[in-house]
Amino acid sequence: MKQKKRRQDELLKILKSHHIKTQSDLMNYLNDKGINITQATLSRDMKELGIIKLIQDDSQMSYVVSGTQEIDDLTQLKEVFANNVQDVLQIQFTVIIKCNPNSANVLSALIDNHGYSELVASLAGYDTLVCYCTDEEKAKQLKAEFLKLK
Repeated sequence: MKQKKRRQDELLKILKSHHIKTQSDLMNYLNDKGINITQATLSRDMKELGIIKLIQDDSQMSYVVSGTQEIDDLTQLKEVFANNVQDVLQIQFTVIIKCNPNSANVLSALIDNHGYSELVASLAGYDTLVCYCTDEEKAKQLKAEFLKLK
């Protein structure tokens, strides 16, 4: 358990002092500190510590520590949604989300992980996310769910 605590403490220190854009970069910093870690362990630590990837003031995505120690998927989705979504539109059986640059992929993954029953598939680009539903009514319901996140 001491090893986990040391690893997670070091992880938090790195994030406070460096602008980290990838898990690979984070693993390299940890390796430099003498901490060898697998990607799966790093991902678990990041989830436990509430580390999420957000768009920063310089329009680049990087890892940050959320305000809570443990963050659930919905909390993470709300945070990313609130900080990155500009507009939510419905066109027939699709819901289109206009996002800040470089944030559509992160948002798409969070939406897919959350498991909305109305959602059949999502497709993310640079600043746009398209969510496909089976019919207009489900798209209307999904849009309403998304608007609750803002």
